[in-house]
Amino acid sequence: MNLLNTRLMLGIASIALGISLMMSTYVFATNSNSKASEKELVIADSVATEKDVVLLVEKSPFMNKCMVTNIDQFAPMYDTPADTGVLLGKMYVGACGDVLEKGDTWTKVSSGSVVGYVNNSYLVFDAAAEAFANQTCKWIATVNADALNVRSAPDQTAGVLGLVYSGETYDVLSSEGDWISIQYEGQSGYIAASYLSVVQQITTAVSVEEEAAAIAAEQARQAAIAAEQTRIAAENEAKIQAQVARCDFGSTLASSSYAISERDAYLMACLVDCEAGYENYDGKLAVANILLNRLSGGYYGNTIESVVYAKNQFSVVGVTLSNKLINGPRTDETIQAVKDALLGNNNVPEYSNFISYKIANTDSYAAWIQIGAHIFYRRA
Repeated sequence: MNLLNTRLMLGIASIALGISLMMSTYVFATNSNSKASEKELVIADSVATEKDVVLLVEKSPFMNKCMVTNIDQFAPMYDTPADTGVLLGKMYVGACGDVLEKGDTWTKVSSGSVVGYVNNSYLVFDAAAEAFANQTCKWIATVNADALNVRSAPDQTAGVLGLVYSGETYDVLSSEGDWISIQYEGQSGYIAASYLSVVQQITTAVSVEEEAAAIAAEQARQAAIAAEQTRIAAENEAKIQAQVARCDFGSTLASSSYAISERDAYLMACLVDCEAGYENYDGKLAVANILLNRLSGGYYGNTIESVVYAKNQFSVVGVTLSNKLINGPRTDETIQAVKDALLGNNNVPEYSNFISYKIANTDSYAAWIQIGAHIFYRRA
């Protein structure tokens, strides 16, 4: 896609370096809404003669510019043409700059807010810079119409995939005549180019001071996130402890043959409520006993926690169970069913599995019974 024969503007973009660094960028743009010709656009921004301007457009908007390539980290910018100079800034891969003075080994470059010397081994110039930009830098389309159809093909009669709205931006995939292909909801869609502004975003250098400020800001942001996560975790733990106390498993466990904690019993109650909360008492009691049967069998571990969180065993493990732990079982019947199971009331003594009757394959089970909406069974 050749969209580069246009004027140079300034914009803002970011690059990833473990942190987000905000910096100015070159944006090579084509505004399809403009009625001015490409030549008129360039003349408006130039003091050159019309002949010179036409020649510039024909050659490349990257004339007298450079881009950074072929480095693992960054190209340093020094105050003198030597790597012993003071580090002023950094140009990462894909960063663009204006060539002020080109030497055999070092080039003086203006990029972003930094003016400094960069070793030529990091750089490509002019046409090579343009080729590298087209290979690595995104084109972004901004919608200028209030609402616009996205079509399945570059044709006014093609099917409509959906709508885009004013100010929304999309990655450009290609240009086909009067149509722009964009990335739309995981597939390619087509929009009339006359309703879009299309820009190519290319990063520039970041100064030492800008990078330090960005690092400090990112560290502060991460610290704030960690503090909020700690606050939420403490708040949720307090809610869980209050729910454990409300369930009052202490006296039951004192008479139970199962050596588990009140927290374990509460975990059982939450799992039972997630899996059988809408079942009758017998259905809740049966699920509670499945947990205890598995605990006694030892195959899934020797703790209630290991039984509950065994891999691929209970579909509710995750957000559903986590929320249940915070908010508690919905009914006292669930709590009572767990207490009765802990005291030895086992209505499914021969079974260690259960499944919805809707998907059960009873022909493959050695033995089974149905209680409510569940089939409790022993494998063949």
